[in-house]
Amino acid sequence: MSLILKNNLRMYQIDANSFITKKIKKDDVVKSFIYNWHDINGKQFNLKTQKTKYKPTYLLINEFKDKWFEDILIASQMCEIKSLQNMPPNILTISKFVSYAKSLCNHNKLMKLNILEINDLKKLNMNLILGVNKGSKENAKVIVIEYKGKPNSKQKISFIGKGIIFDSGGYNLKTPGKYMNDMKFDMSGAAIALLLVDTLSKLNVKKNISCVIPVTDNMIDAAAQLPETILTSMSGKTVEVVNTDAEGRLILADAITYAAKKLNSSLIIDLATLTGTVIYALGKYTGAWSSKDQNWTILEKAAKNQNELIWRMPLNDIFLNSLYKNTHADILSCSDTDKPDSNIAAAWLNLFANGKDYIHLDIAGSADEKSFGKAPMFKTLINFVNLLN
Repeated sequence: MSLILKNNLRMYQIDANSFITKKIKKDDVVKSFIYNWHDINGKQFNLKTQKTKYKPTYLLINEFKDKWFEDILIASQMCEIKSLQNMPPNILTISKFVSYAKSLCNHNKLMKLNILEINDLKKLNMNLILGVNKGSKENAKVIVIEYKGKPNSKQKISFIGKGIIFDSGGYNLKTPGKYMNDMKFDMSGAAIALLLVDTLSKLNVKKNISCVIPVTDNMIDAAAQLPETILTSMSGKTVEVVNTDAEGRLILADAITYAAKKLNSSLIIDLATLTGTVIYALGKYTGAWSSKDQNWTILEKAAKNQNELIWRMPLNDIFLNSLYKNTHADILSCSDTDKPDSNIAAAWLNLFANGKDYIHLDIAGSADEKSFGKAPMFKTLINFVNLLN
C-alpha cells in the first residue's frame, strides 16, 4: 500500500507497509498521516499579513477504505476546534461564538438548536451564569443542541462545555501577565462540546446526544459581581461567591442542572479549563472524575485507544466539608484555604447533577500548548460514546 504526498514542487511516494510492526498496524499508519496532514493543511486561524507562500499539499491513498472517512471528518472537526481556540477574544466574542453555533446547526438538520437569551436565563433562575456575566458588555447566552440518534432510548448523553470567552478573574483579578496570558482558551470546553454533537450526528451514531454551553466573559466594571455575593442557582441551592476567579464552576453548575432537569440526561459530561491545581497535579494530563466506576473504565479504554493522557482523580464529598462553614448560604463556591481545588470543584459540581451519572474533565493542562489549541479529549469522547452500551 502506498501513500503519496504531493505539492506543486515535488512528490513523495511512501510505502505504508514499511511502518508496520507488531504494535503498529496499517490502519494506524494511514490514520497518522490523515491527522498530521490536517494539522498542517487544515483550517487554521491566522491574521498574519506577511505569510510564507503557501504550497498546498495533497495526500493520496491508493487503497482507500470507507472507515477512513470517519478519521477525515474527525481530523477536520479538530481543526475547527483549534481554530476557535486560537481566536483572540476581540474576534471570537460571545455573539460571534453563538453565531458560529447557529451556522453549524443551519448546515446540519439533524441537530435541534435552542438559544437561551438573557430573559430565558432569568426565568430559569440561572443566577450563577447571570452573576458571572454582570461585568460583561455582552449578555450571556446558553447554547442547547440536541441530536436524537435513538429517539426511543432512555439513554441521553449531555456534554457541558465551559464557554468563558475571556477570563480576567473578575474583581479577584488575575495577575496581569503570567496568569492573564492564554485566558482566551477558557472557551475550549465549549468548542469541544459543540463540535462533538455535530460530529456524532454526522457519523449517525445511534445515541441521543446533546450539549449545554453557557457563554459569557468574566470581566470587571461597576456592575461586576463582588466576592461575598450570594446567588440562588437554578437548582435552588444558594451559593456564596468566595473568589470571582472561580467563575467556571458557577456557569457549569447551572448548565449541569439544566441538562439534568430539562433534558433529563442520564449521563452528564463536562469539559472545562477549570483549575490551576490540576496542572500542578497532572501536568499535561486531563484530570477525570467519575461518579460511576463503569463509565471510568470505558473512558480509560477510549483514551488509551486514542493515545490521550488521562488520569482518574477522587470524586468524594469529603472535599466539600469546609464549604459548608462560615457562610450565610447553603454552600461556598470554593475554598480560599484548602489546597486540592480541582477535587473540591469536581465534588462541588457533582452536587448539581441531580443524582445522574456524572463525569468531570478538567482540561486546564491539556487544552493548549505554547499558545496553540489542542482540542483535547475530542477523539477520546467520540470513541467513548461508541463504546457505551
